[in-house]
Amino acid sequence: MVQCGANRRPRREGSMREYSIETIDYRIDIADRIRRALRGAEGVGVKGEGQKAAVITRDGEAREQLCMALCRVLLNDAAAEEIKRELKAYPLEAAEAERAAVRAGELMRRVPRRASLFANALSRLTEYTKAESALNIEGFLRFRLADAANLIRLCALRAAMEELIRRELSAGTDGETIIIITRDTDPSTEPD
Repeated sequence: MVQCGANRRPRREGSMREYSIETIDYRIDIADRIRRALRGAEGVGVKGEGQKAAVITRDGEAREQLCMALCRVLLNDAAAEEIKRELKAYPLEAAEAERAAVRAGELMRRVPRRASLFANALSRLTEYTKAESALNIEGFLRFRLADAANLIRLCALRAAMEELIRRELSAGTDGETIIIITRDTDPSTEPD
């Protein structure tokens, strides 16, 4: 339940809260993913299945556990879905898009700033869940975690370009094998 404007009452830190969490575009079983991320956490209950979940937290500590679980969902599952969405903008065949998605995921995991991305996401989720009770995964990732969304775009771009270069080079070699060597660096620091 979302409370609006003048009807919103300040929440006490120790009070029970219910959150509605959903995804519209991503094919993620949110309820299951949150349950798995919260395995063993006390004071948190998850209802629902598929793209919608209702999560009840008993206190502030349980809310922190929920926020940590949501960070994992956002920076792993939602990031993978966002990579696939970004790759649709490039003229890749199905096999190339699959390879590019895997490569972009590898790039995301290797980013030196990953710990700071997680810390930033956790901070923003903590602030958000203090005041709000409804969360759309896509919207939160794209608008409130713009730095992570931009990094996802860069990783998808780099992976797509590698596939397109591979295609062009192999088309011009008459069957010769071409090895492409790329530097594994933080894609967000690549020159424009």
